[in-house]
Amino acid sequence: MSNDLPWADRGLTPVTVIAGGHEAAVLAARLALGLRDGVCPEQVAVVAEAPAPESVGEIAWCVVRPVEGARTEGCDCCRVRLDLVGAIRLVLERPTPPQRVLVVASESSDVSTIAQTLLSEPAMQRLVDLDGVVVTVDAVAQATRVALGLPFDDEMGLARLAVADRVLVSRADDVTDDALGTVMRSLRTINRFGFIAAPALSPIDMSAIVDLRAWHGAPPLGSDRMVEPVVVADGTRWPVTVRCEMDGFCDADAVDGWFDHLIAQHGSRILRLQGAVAVVGHEHRVCCRGVRSFAISHSETEHRADERSPLSIVAVVGYGLDADAVRAEFEATRAR
Repeated sequence: MSNDLPWADRGLTPVTVIAGGHEAAVLAARLALGLRDGVCPEQVAVVAEAPAPESVGEIAWCVVRPVEGARTEGCDCCRVRLDLVGAIRLVLERPTPPQRVLVVASESSDVSTIAQTLLSEPAMQRLVDLDGVVVTVDAVAQATRVALGLPFDDEMGLARLAVADRVLVSRADDVTDDALGTVMRSLRTINRFGFIAAPALSPIDMSAIVDLRAWHGAPPLGSDRMVEPVVVADGTRWPVTVRCEMDGFCDADAVDGWFDHLIAQHGSRILRLQGAVAVVGHEHRVCCRGVRSFAISHSETEHRADERSPLSIVAVVGYGLDADAVRAEFEATRAR
């Protein structure tokens, strides 16, 4: 993995990805207005595929325009990468650049491709840093699907939910307690990274959505070691989350080899990779983050060397992962 420095040390603009259809655009507009008019006003730009809601006012709302003749025909990944890079560069090159960018992903957008673009594209590495992924869910729509015996979501939606740092359930006050409970349990089964909330029932502050630095450091996983993959009636796969944990130090060469092997074997199926590893010979834990075949590392500098935790923890979200094998191979990197 290549080395990186925390975004705050490099003057990068934080980017929050907001996904989930119409609710995502409405949330982005409210968030941008709230940040602009808050106690510490911020200039915020929104990058989206659709025009702004009427309520957005004077917020800089950049509609993504296709980069004609500069993409691989028929390749959605190339389309997303080129269009997103172009749009973000456009808003950051303004005479008064924004202090924060919100990227609104449509329901058909691959959030992992967006994350990979922000992390791996050289132009993005020089300008921005991925702060977090926020996904909105309509409680009424999801409760109806469950009641009709339909899958909770399609594979794109499940993948989006699996990597989210915040899941916000809208219209929670329009469904019964039992229906909402079913929706929330399903979400907790899918997502092991994020904080799941229903703002209509328990209002949340904007600080719970931005400045997360959620893709830095140890993954904030729940207590479950993994989520078993589920295949529903129509063949839709649910992503699996594998948690690798070791109380002790890793051998530097061995853990590098483990990461290389993991990415080589599963790269195309990895939706999110994140961890903090205590390595022999390193003053601080080594943090890693990545998507698919891309991964990058940096030193965990938030703590003094004498406060370094000997706990190594890595989370891998993806498809077709043999959890026992992945954990056993990670354990084999323990320093002897």
